[in-house]
Amino acid sequence: IAFSYIRLRQLREVHPPTFIVMTMGAAIPVAFIASLLRSPQGWAHLPDADWVKMGVIFLYQVLAVSVSHILWQSLLARNKVATVASFVLLMPIMSTFLSAVFLGEEMGVALIGGGTLTLVGVAIITLWKNKKRIPLDLDPVL
Repeated sequence: IAFSYIRLRQLREVHPPTFIVMTMGAAIPVAFIASLLRSPQGWAHLPDADWVKMGVIFLYQVLAVSVSHILWQSLLARNKVATVASFVLLMPIMSTFLSAVFLGEEMGVALIGGGTLTLVGVAIITLWKNKKRIPLDLDPVL
């Protein structure tokens, strides 16, 4: 993942929607073939599908992936990769929190403790980088 973030940062001149169309355009045929090989019986139920729901799901996925990738690529273009990448550690915390809020999932002590440790880790990574930039006043006698 770190290598892909570094490579993505180097693609500053590539417009984010163009990048999305190119990567998804290459991935769709592969996913289609893999789906045909993995579960050919599932394709038999395709005519019975609710196409309105399928369209909403497809639209949501395209918009969610596109918007999040455009935001992520703009963050990588403007900031250091190490700083931005440390915030990936917040994804499990946010998904746990959102599942508790929207789905009524239970948050136990272990889950809250793990989330707290992750937040502390992200804070250390982010703040430590900023602290290292502050020059130290050294005594010339030493």
